[in-house]
Amino acid sequence: MLLWNVVPTHPGTETTNRPPARAEVVAGRLFAEELARGRQVIAVGRIAAAALGSPAVRHPSRGGAVAFAAGLRELTSS
Repeated sequence: MLLWNVVPTHPGTETTNRPPARAEVVAGRLFAEELARGRQVIAVGRIAAAALGSPAVRHPSRGGAVAFAAGLRELTSS
């Protein structure tokens, strides 16, 4: 199993949290596809879910830690 945000390096700075650029998403997706070969992928966040076409959990930032943990439990149980 691979738990992955499509852009493994945070695109923001100390003062901003910008969304990743299209080129960053494309590069991250290609890297993730290679890394994920033969594994189930769980996307972290909406951008990763759209780029990877995988089931997703909420990104844990900005108050999302509880939803992240619940989503992870749900997708990994059974």
